[in-house]
Amino acid sequence: MAKTKVKRFSKKRFNNFVKKAINDLNYSDEVIIVKKNKNPKNEDDLFVVTSDKVDITLEFRKCIEKILRKIGVDKNESAKILSSDFTIDNVDGLITFFTNIIYDFMDDGNRFDFPSRKGFKGSLFIKNNKKSKKSSKVYSPQTREFLGEYEIEKDSHKTLGIKSTCPNYLKKRRKVSK
Repeated sequence: MAKTKVKRFSKKRFNNFVKKAINDLNYSDEVIIVKKNKNPKNEDDLFVVTSDKVDITLEFRKCIEKILRKIGVDKNESAKILSSDFTIDNVDGLITFFTNIIYDFMDDGNRFDFPSRKGFKGSLFIKNNKKSKKSSKVYSPQTREFLGEYEIEKDSHKTLGIKSTCPNYLKKRRKVSK
């Protein structure tokens, strides 16, 4: 299997992706729902896997419609946002809003779980790292000549924690010996 090349982050590329998705009323996904099977017949029957279609753009636009109605826009006018004829051409503030909301949610001690998709299960969280000091021997990458011993001191900082494993329903466990 070929390695996936991960591109550097580009705000422009992200905004273009969001603009394309937010204007495609057919933009949807299937969320995987996994439940333990109460009466498994064998090891391969431990989980019941179903999927549920989520209309991503339509659900987002319904949220905007509710906001418009709450501020006094009449029902017929606010419903225009649900039409494919309505185009949202500016998404500049969305990246700042969503990234900061997710960061602050995680910084408050919460884990952010992505919706499960077929073959994917993952979470993000923020780890608080204490002040640390480490010494190591440094060698030249070209000649492997010893350059000396260096001490690296890190102040307290935060790092992103990732938890992502093979979903249980895709694992097969078989006894191979006693």
